[in-house]
Amino acid sequence: MNHGVAENQIISINFEEMEFDELLDYKKLYQYIKERMVDHKRMYIFLDEVQNVAMYEKVVDSLYVKEDIDVYITGSNSYIFSSQLATRLSGRYVEIPVLPCSFKEFYSSQKDLDKDSAFHEYMTMGGFPYITQALLQDEMINMYMEGIYNTILVKAIEERINRKQ
Repeated sequence: MNHGVAENQIISINFEEMEFDELLDYKKLYQYIKERMVDHKRMYIFLDEVQNVAMYEKVVDSLYVKEDIDVYITGSNSYIFSSQLATRLSGRYVEIPVLPCSFKEFYSSQKDLDKDSAFHEYMTMGGFPYITQALLQDEMINMYMEGIYNTILVKAIEERINRKQ
């Protein structure tokens, strides 16, 4: 908005928020976006955790072919670009993977630790950015790590297996 983009030119939807549950139907999602489009202005559409919408690929593909629309999508599992979307948008998208911090990045954020202690923390907690910046107690770190494990390894793999069946 500091660069001349009006608020009504931005549509942002996080599919983990209950207020957007109705938009988990791809047809309703597309209609919702169309109703908020501003004629003759570039639109910026952000769809967070879009893999929660069945057949979201149709919506993204339909938006992509329109003029003056930038579509940004995020997803937290491997399904998002292993799906039909990658095929439909072949050569027309940029994937920006978000990975855990390297040890160098982790260490640079741990000003109070010597290198050996920082390495121990890194090997224990991993390089997840939230953990490196938060002053969390061990119990909270363990809950956070368990949540990551369950989300990435268990749920994402389970979803992928179920989709193939």
